[in-house]
Amino acid sequence: MPNSASLSIKTASVAAELDKAESIAKELSLAAKNARFVVFRAGSKAAGLTVITSYFAELAENTIQLAHTINDISLRVATDSVREWKASLLIEHLNHAAEHLFEDAHKQTLATVIHNAQKTLRAISDQLKKELSKLDAQLEEIQTLMRAASVIVVTSRLESNRTGEFEQNLREMADNIQRLTTKIKDHATESRRILTRDT
Repeated sequence: MPNSASLSIKTASVAAELDKAESIAKELSLAAKNARFVVFRAGSKAAGLTVITSYFAELAENTIQLAHTINDISLRVATDSVREWKASLLIEHLNHAAEHLFEDAHKQTLATVIHNAQKTLRAISDQLKKELSKLDAQLEEIQTLMRAASVIVVTSRLESNRTGEFEQNLREMADNIQRLTTKIKDHATESRRILTRDT
């Protein structure tokens, strides 16, 4: 488990990466709406693209929601890492104080306090591990969504071949969507790298 200062810095960095990813997801949402409009204009020639453009619009919204969730988890991780540090510091001071006590009654009272503090520390540490696991799972979900989007973009390009005069426009939009989804995936990948980096 990384120390609290390191973990707070890491989660702040993850939040920054996901803030960028959320901005890109908003661009993706706009790109999907533009593509939907072109598909509508193309009519029956672009019938196969109707579902695809809806998929990208939904993908953008899901990504924005995931970014919010990840930022919430990052904040909890940062808060819990500080709580863990404070609990560790308290135990350290209590143990130091116990070394200087001479009366058995005081030693027993302090031993109970130390035991309770250690129990609290374990609970905080367990919660922190769970939050870090959730954080990684959410980042992995973004990566998975973006990989799936890359496959759909290929289908989108193939479908655009059938749209006549709209083909060039739709191909450019597919390229733009590919670029945006790749950038979002890169931010999620960097976030996971930050979390696992040794400090």
